[in-house]
Amino acid sequence: MNLAEQHADDYGAPVYHKYLEYLGPNEDNVSGKSDKFWEVAVFRVRDWHVVITRWGKFGSKGQTKEKRHTGRWSAEERAMCQAQKKRAKGYTREVDVITRMGALLGDD
Repeated sequence: MNLAEQHADDYGAPVYHKYLEYLGPNEDNVSGKSDKFWEVAVFRVRDWHVVITRWGKFGSKGQTKEKRHTGRWSAEERAMCQAQKKRAKGYTREVDVITRMGALLGDD
């Protein structure tokens, strides 16, 4: 379940939402590869906005962090900036199932 679905009852629809995945090399991992996700959503709540970020490995619930902002633009700018940094690190918008299974099985 993504952040938009998870927090819809509390906050309604997000004004910004981005989900990214990473499949790539990682020297710290035993297999030498990483399989993880990163997600951010911005919700309007009365006079402020909340930015919720979630990250972790596939198959896990992941960790979440919530931060309040007084302005919509500062909240959205922060979320977009974070997404841009993740893309620069190799996160992509979508990873197809075949690519993901190949990475998990060690096929190149």
